[in-house]
Amino acid sequence: MPLRRLIYAPDRWWLAGGAIPAANCLEHVEFPVQAQVYLGPTVADGNPWTIAATTAWNGSDGEYVLDAETGRVILGVSTTVTGGNNGYFLSGTWYDVNLFVSGVRHVYFLICDAALTSAYRDAVNVGGSAANHPGFAGQIRWRSYYGGGNYWSNEVLKAAVFNVALDTAQRTALYNAMR
Repeated sequence: MPLRRLIYAPDRWWLAGGAIPAANCLEHVEFPVQAQVYLGPTVADGNPWTIAATTAWNGSDGEYVLDAETGRVILGVSTTVTGGNNGYFLSGTWYDVNLFVSGVRHVYFLICDAALTSAYRDAVNVGGSAANHPGFAGQIRWRSYYGGGNYWSNEVLKAAVFNVALDTAQRTALYNAMR
């Protein structure tokens, strides 16, 4: 009987088992440190994108999973109003959709299809905005404000940015790969 050769294939969770083409992943990280610089390419205004992250929120206001300076795309919780805004910020407006749940790890998605931006917790839509769809550029950081501060205190196990708005099948496959 011939010997079979085993080939080691690293876990490429960001490709979601082949559901997402490699060319659509702008950056993927595991356990980014606070204020880690995003090294992927920028996304121009009006183009689709997806941000995905596996993390738990500690319940504190003023913590950002990702913040982009130009276009001001923030995934996180703000201190700009009493009690904070729990969700995301696009071009000057907070969308408080009660996205983050304190103390429990979830997979979070912010998806912009160039017409509608929607937030998902564990692949379930928790809210969206009809008119705001900026790109992002300038300083971009994981786990903090783009200029430093507003640190996300819990670990982010896995995170990625894509240059497409993930469809339902892709989002579900990525959720299963990231949880």
